Amino acid sequence: MDVAASAAPFVWTDAIAAEFPSAFVAFLRANNIHPDNYKVADLPRYVRVSPRAPPELTRSELERQLGAPIEPVDWLPGSYFRVPSHVKIAGSRAYKDGHLYGIDVSSGAAVLALDVQPGDDVLDLCCAPGAKLCALADAMELFGTLTGVDVSEERLAACRTLCAKYGATNVRLLLRDGQTFSEPPPRRRDGRSGLAVSADEAAEAAGDGIGAVGSGGGSSGDGGGGGGGSGGEDGEDGEDSGDGRDGDSGGNGERSAAEVVAAPASSHPHPHRQPPRKRRRRDAASSSFFMGSALTDDHDRGAGVHGYDRVLVDAECTHDGSIKHLAKFAQWGWETFERRFLDTERLTSLTTLQAALLAAGFRALKPGGTLVYSTCSFARAQNEAIVEAFVRAEPRAELVPIESLRGAPCRAGDVPHTLRFEPRISQTSGLFVAKLTKLAGVG
Repeated sequence: MDVAASAAPFVWTDAIAAEFPSAFVAFLRANNIHPDNYKVADLPRYVRVSPRAPPELTRSELERQLGAPIEPVDWLPGSYFRVPSHVKIAGSRAYKDGHLYGIDVSSGAAVLALDVQPGDDVLDLCCAPGAKLCALADAMELFGTLTGVDVSEERLAACRTLCAKYGATNVRLLLRDGQTFSEPPPRRRDGRSGLAVSADEAAEAAGDGIGAVGSGGGSSGDGGGGGGGSGGEDGEDGEDSGDGRDGDSGGNGERSAAEVVAAPASSHPHPHRQPPRKRRRRDAASSSFFMGSALTDDHDRGAGVHGYDRVLVDAECTHDGSIKHLAKFAQWGWETFERRFLDTERLTSLTTLQAALLAAGFRALKPGGTLVYSTCSFARAQNEAIVEAFVRAEPRAELVPIESLRGAPCRAGDVPHTLRFEPRISQTSGLFVAKLTKLAGVG
């Protein structure tokens, strides 16, 4: 059955929870996961309104278009709204015009935890399918550089589609293996924050697709959802829950090093002098592609010289905390879930991948910078254990309080300063989040 085509919202019941495979039940017990998380009856869905939406798109107008009442998410700034689960946003004018996003508030919490600022150099190390990437761009006010990395060419193409649709114009997309990622932020020719190019360049950027640039095939992973820019119900944009980043960890990141830089429009909130029309340049040796004459690849690759101010590592996981993801397996059959996500060998490989992604993200971080590690798993082995082991081994790493999430409906994790969102108290899919800083002058 095509779950995306399902007409009715998914509702958890005791009968469905009773069908969980024995290995999954053992997994829940081993991780002290409260069973009420899987007795949730009908979680709401969430949307976000673009900061570039026209002023006439008021709350009442959005309610008119959606045909249902909506409620603001008080603890999450940035025009997030709670919507009844049966509402389909794809038919609304706001969605079609690129002013309305479908995104779970757990994804919004990970973005808020990173606390990006206009002018930052930001890295999203596991960026597909792109909802958090667009939210980061908006939080930066499109000012600064935002590099999105993913190992799947199909899913990176989905990111490209979302960035074009929603005007995330300060984004550079790289097809790389996040475990070995070592690219510095793009250098800006004028030495200032923000990417400044002409309106013609922005229009040309919007017409380009990553599929024409790449030179090799990617994998969208077991979890499903690649390409096309839509992975949600009714063809709505996929909510960035990590589905599909299914352990593509085999050192294949450089096989098709496609690079796309999305150029911003002239309506940038921090305008600079507009440079002349760019010249496209393609380096056949590296299969890289640059768009935007404000950028140069003339990097000084010395350690820490051009590190990122903020890094998000939303790592591939078992998705056991993602209600939307688990709903698929209620349709497909739980034996499919058990084979794909509970195999002992795969779980060992997965935690190795998560540790490698965290280490790579931290290497890319400049001294004094901030990194957020998150997953949509409840498993301690994929969360606290990963963070604890890394902090013990890395003297420059320090866990810090997540001040921006004070007052959010979540509970403390099993390690100080970490947080957990879960359906029973957060009315959202599960999220583990930890925030680290890189100490300067240590080690």
